[in-house]
Amino acid sequence: LGPAIAAGLFALWGVGLPLALNALSFVVAAAVLVTVPMERPPGEAAVDAAEVEEAVARRLAAGESARDAARGAADDLGVRRREAYDAALRLRG
Repeated sequence: LGPAIAAGLFALWGVGLPLALNALSFVVAAAVLVTVPMERPPGEAAVDAAEVEEAVARRLAAGESARDAARGAADDLGVRRREAYDAALRLRG
């Protein structure tokens, strides 16, 4: 459908409008790709490393792999997965 629309625009308005719309689509795509880091809500306390290690240790003791334990703990606590995975590697020894 996109190429048909582009061909129709080209036939009706020449090169100017299709090129302008193409440029606009790149601007929209770039805006979509921009990510804004999310901050914790003001009332929520930060999670310290000991809490992360404790959550990972519980999951490892339950028989989860280091990857799954880190992913679950990170999702539960709202921390970066890398931080939880580093704790899992330290605990696994």
